[in-house]
This record gives sequence, structure tokens and C-alpha cells, in this order.
Amino acid sequence: MPPTAAKPEKLLHQKIRSKCEASLMRQGFLAKYPLAVVAKVLEVFREHTLGAYDIGCGFLETVLGSSLGPMFMDKQSCLCIDAFHGYAHNHICQSMHRPLCIFSILNTLAPVIRHAFLDLFFKQWNDNKNANLGTMILDNYCQAQHIIYTESLALVEVKVSLGIGDKDLDGWCQEELQYLNNLSQEPESGVLAGTYIELPQELWDVEQSTDHVRAHASDSFVKNFSSAPTDYQLTALESTDAGSGFYAFNLSQMHKLETEHCCAAEQWDILQQEAIAMEIQLGITCKWEPSSPEYQ
Repeated sequence: MPPTAAKPEKLLHQKIRSKCEASLMRQGFLAKYPLAVVAKVLEVFREHTLGAYDIGCGFLETVLGSSLGPMFMDKQSCLCIDAFHGYAHNHICQSMHRPLCIFSILNTLAPVIRHAFLDLFFKQWNDNKNANLGTMILDNYCQAQHIIYTESLALVEVKVSLGIGDKDLDGWCQEELQYLNNLSQEPESGVLAGTYIELPQELWDVEQSTDHVRAHASDSFVKNFSSAPTDYQLTALESTDAGSGFYAFNLSQMHKLETEHCCAAEQWDILQQEAIAMEIQLGITCKWEPSSPEYQ
């Protein structure tokens, strides 16, 4: 607990403000400003503090390696990831944290003087959150009760069918983290399999494109042949009559279809060569199909 009897909304505002001040510092100053925030938090809030930082995974190592490390551990403080920049973020962090996003609500400040309005924005944001705090807690409680009521039976059935218990579920999470921590580099076979699995779909798409071009060319030939003038003669190419225009138009259309067909066929050959090369590397004797267990 803090040493002073400050109001909860003021404490919440101080937390948000400290975070914003750290995030507004220019790059190039390394971690001294976030470390200063951590030192102030440990001084004011004493024990059991939780800091949210979008790079908290790496910053935690920085804190533990600094002079604040022993105090940070003694006071049982910790850091979490409050928001990710995208789903490509480190999988270990996603397995350890369930982030909330706060970045999107700041987009409304983009047209104005951002730094000047951040303080006002979070003051109003804190007031709104505090006013709706009871409703939010009640809604979350009702949602949690609904999930427990509706999903518990299904979970019990799955555990019985698989012969597992609650300890197994918790153990799987720990095993996943241990595996990811010990995995310095993804196996080459896994990388190749992930790349190869995309090739069959690309080949099917190219084959469909080639078949479409062939069908279009066949339909165009039949249509153009049936619409040819009855008095059309091949010797009239250099004249200015209707037959000459008919031939020139259809010749252009056929050249276009022929080019599309050649491009699709060339692309198919390239993909086929890549697929064969990967099949040799992976030891695949039968090309994967959508119904293949490996593909699914």
C-alpha cells in the first residue's frame, strides 16, 4: 500500500502518467528513463507492484541486471506485457501474458498536439473508467459465470475422453514455455514443411487459372467463328471492309489469351520444380493433397 492516503483515481492516474512519460522519451537514451520510473514506483508503492510495458519481456532482464534488481525481487514486483505491436511478437511473451491494448484509444489525438493532450486525455479516461468500474466488474463477473456454466460440462467430457486432469492442462502450459525457451532455432524440416504446405495451394490456383484461360480461349474461338461474316475471306486482310476489322480484333484477343496461358504455364513449371525439390529434401514420396493428414 502507498504511504499516503491518496485517492484511488489519483493513484491510477499516476500509474498511467508514469507510463506515458516513459513512452514519450526519445529513443537513444536506452533504459534510464524507464528504470527511473521503476525506482520511483518501488519507493512509493513499496511491495507487490505490477508494471505494464510493451517491451516488458526484455525490460525485465534490464531491471534484474541493474542495481534495482535485488530490491525489485525482494518486494515481489513484476512486469507484464500490456499490449503487443502485432501477432508476430515473441510467442513466449504471448504464452506468458494476455495483453490488453491501450494504443488504439490514443489514435484520436493524432490530429492535435499529441504531447500536450496526453495528460488531459488520461485524466478524462481515468474519470470515465472509475465511473464505469462497477459496471465493468459486474459484466466481467457475469461473463465469467456464463463461461463456467456453459463450458464446464464440455471441458469435463474432453478431459474424460482424453484421460487427463487439471494438472495436465497446467503442465502443458509449462511444457510449452520450457520448449520455447530451449528452442534456440526452429528445425530446418519444420521451416521447409511450412513453406512446402503453401506450394500445393499455389499449384492448384495456377492450374485453375490455366484451365480458365483454356476454356475462355475455346469459348472465344467458337463465338468468333459463329459470328464471322458470311462473305469473309482471308485475302481481304489488307482491305478496309468489315472482314479486315473482324480478323484484326480476334487476332488481338487470341494473342492476349495465348500470353496469359504462357505466363500461367511458366509459373506452374516454376512452382512444380520448387515442390519437387522440397519433396526430395523432406523425403515426401507422395505429393500432399487437401485430404492428406500432413496437409491438414
